[in-house]
Amino acid sequence: KEPDDTFTLMIYTNSCYARKDYEKALELTNKILEVDPTDVATLGNKADLFNRLGRSEESLKITESLISRNSMDDLAWANKGTALLLRSEYEKSISSLQTAVKIDPAFAEAWFDLAKAYACVNNEDDALDSLIVATSIDSDYLNELEDSYFDNIKNHPRFQKLVSKQKDQVN
Repeated sequence: KEPDDTFTLMIYTNSCYARKDYEKALELTNKILEVDPTDVATLGNKADLFNRLGRSEESLKITESLISRNSMDDLAWANKGTALLLRSEYEKSISSLQTAVKIDPAFAEAWFDLAKAYACVNNEDDALDSLIVATSIDSDYLNELEDSYFDNIKNHPRFQKLVSKQKDQVN
């Protein structure tokens, strides 16, 4: 039997998210929203889950609503940028992700996705700068350098330096 109180549902949701069971996490998130359909944090999590499931259109609907309520919601801007990245709307993605990192300069995931978007428009310098910021904030992103978004910058000396840093971390 699944839990029915909000706190326990949130813990269970986080557990599903951590093991990348995004479908189950979304199901549980919807149960939390049945109790409070206006919970901003849970709505932000739902937008993130939609992105992770490749459902960018549904994520955009939520993020637009959240941004219209609070233009300083860094998570909403980041989720919007990620949804636009998934839709190959790179310039719009860059704009949204830039807003997210202006609001919260320590938002590693937003910096990482910004690096992806810059790489997609062949802006190597900004992609690498954003990637360096992301990995400086959270070194776990060094483990994500094989992402296909970076295929066109993989041979750049600065990218190779990050790869070496990642290899050093493993050893």
